Amino acid sequence: MSTALSIDAQGYFVHRDRRLFPVGVNYWPASSGLHMWANWDADEIKADLDLIVGLGFNTVRFFLRWQDFEPEAGRYVDRSFERLEWLLSACAARGLWAHPSLFSGWMSGGIFWPAWKGARNLYADPFMASRAEAFARRAARTFARHRNHLLAVDLGNEMGCLPDSAAASFGDIAAWCARVCAAIKETCPHVMIVSGCDMGQVTNDTGWAFTNQPGTDFLSMHAYPVANWSPVPLGGLDDALSRRLFPYYCAYARAYGPVLFQEFGTILTFGDAVQRDFLAAALPATAAEGVNGMLWWCLRDIRSLEHPYRFCEMERSLGLVDPQGRPKPALAAATHQLAAWAADPESLPPRTQPDLVFYLPDHTQPTAPEYLRPPNPQRQLGRRYLIAWHLAAEAGATPGFARRATLPPPGSAPLLFVGQSLSPDEIFTLHRWVEQGGQLILHGVSVRNWGATYAQFLGARAVNYALNCRLTVDAFGHRWSFPPTPDEARFVVEPTTARVLARDQDGHPCLLSQQHGLGRILYSLPSVEDAVIHDRSTSLAHGDRWREWYAAMLVDRRLVSMT
Repeated sequence: MSTALSIDAQGYFVHRDRRLFPVGVNYWPASSGLHMWANWDADEIKADLDLIVGLGFNTVRFFLRWQDFEPEAGRYVDRSFERLEWLLSACAARGLWAHPSLFSGWMSGGIFWPAWKGARNLYADPFMASRAEAFARRAARTFARHRNHLLAVDLGNEMGCLPDSAAASFGDIAAWCARVCAAIKETCPHVMIVSGCDMGQVTNDTGWAFTNQPGTDFLSMHAYPVANWSPVPLGGLDDALSRRLFPYYCAYARAYGPVLFQEFGTILTFGDAVQRDFLAAALPATAAEGVNGMLWWCLRDIRSLEHPYRFCEMERSLGLVDPQGRPKPALAAATHQLAAWAADPESLPPRTQPDLVFYLPDHTQPTAPEYLRPPNPQRQLGRRYLIAWHLAAEAGATPGFARRATLPPPGSAPLLFVGQSLSPDEIFTLHRWVEQGGQLILHGVSVRNWGATYAQFLGARAVNYALNCRLTVDAFGHRWSFPPTPDEARFVVEPTTARVLARDQDGHPCLLSQQHGLGRILYSLPSVEDAVIHDRSTSLAHGDRWREWYAAMLVDRRLVSMT
């Protein structure tokens, strides 16, 4: 293999001037699981690597446990690094791209750190940051000898899930990330680095935000269609929303940079038609969002009963293959599809061309201590857009994402924003975009931002407050019910230049339209997405009836006829 591994302008890996689509698995041996480095079995690992190649895959992601390499601060275990060297050489001998993950403190429902870490915060504590930098530099010395077959170095597994992440500031995490990345690249030049983060980048207010990972070269996404891991009410694998989870999370991340779909699976691996149908729908849709590789979790079911498997039995049965090394029946078709994409990246589905664009605001999570509240909480933004993604697709639209620098040409596709805050400079940009023929849809307008700039932009003034109760609105030939908003006051607006399209049960304006030049803004004061989430918690069908709202908001002639 050549050292010429890069990422092209379209966000895909390129090797020897040809597109490379990494396809493979996340790997722990069946006999030992997370305890691979201590309970080393070279013959088992060689057989598994041969199996990965036999499946038609080209990549393996594996994990270093810090305590197995540095059991005492500053004392490294030569034997563990020799085993790492052996594993990297074994990957190279089989033509597999190696994708090592450095700091695997969070794994399979357990937390794993060297005992000497104690209660110190990985990111915020100076001693721990120094030790992390030193360990990264030591590991990078080994990586450097095998850089010709390294896909990338992964900083760690799902860093945002750690309690350390919640306790550290955004600045702490950014500084740690930059410091560790610099140590790796100083020792192993030209290697690419990724953070190894999951869907929490979309659904939680974590320091591992897409824009807060300095030194990394591309982004990662991990996602699973598990109901209680979802930020919105979710049905089974046959729920249309479940089947849109993977493409949604990857498209969200893709708006910020190239994305490796680094971990995914169904968790349930012993089913039949429902798993096959889920993957047959989800994988091509995800590939069409421009991910640059896909790695299944994981290769084999785990036999070990050591921590964390003793009290997390589910984590033992996530394997792609059965004990004989054959893809499980429910997963066989997906295995063949993935192998086909690895063999011929040109056979990947063409990139999705959205006809409805979701606007990602400049300001989401708080990056400075002076913010008492995030301008657009990621936990709120991520779940609202997930519902919007689903219902827009149900209404026949093809959704996508854009940031201020990547807005579609005015008039080419409507723009939807479901967050709370737009800064004055964002409003200026959007105002010009609308004037030139754009259609902007706003769902849920926050009273805390309704000052002079908003009043001019939306053609209405906020003049009073009202009881924050359930609202009933007649629009588009249907009656809609909005629950009380838990964290916002209900307020009354008085139109200046805006047109009222619908009122609530008290006669207050609820749905309005404002013309600017060649385009216009359509906006609903209450959050449509919060209403859908509320309804979906009672009945999937009840929540999905809101597709009619989306269909109406996207068709101008329906609104022009309203009074």
